[in-house]
Amino acid sequence: PAAVAAGLDSLIDPLDRTAMKKLPTQTPPAGSNADNNAMQSHTNAPEHERALELVRSAVKVIATLNRITADAGAAGISVRWQEFVKKVKLSELTASHFQLAVEADRKTLIDSSAY
Repeated sequence: PAAVAAGLDSLIDPLDRTAMKKLPTQTPPAGSNADNNAMQSHTNAPEHERALELVRSAVKVIATLNRITADAGAAGISVRWQEFVKKVKLSELTASHFQLAVEADRKTLIDSSAY
């Protein structure tokens, strides 16, 4: 855990770029007007899902790294990392994903300790 904590600052920028990635916006099908219900249900689905999966994956990494370092104690964790995690927890895009990742990680730990 101490070795992980020592390298956290080098991971902030790439994780930030991935977790805070702007998702593709909805686009109407060609030839439709703005009032068309198709616009509301149509997105660039494959691109949107890929981008959202990247965000989820980055948030899972952040949550796991945060747990590993927290288990080791806060003394070795940089202020920059703590501020980054706070940003992820408060972001409209990532907050719910972070909470789900923390809960899944906690469940995995509980399940694995049962053996």
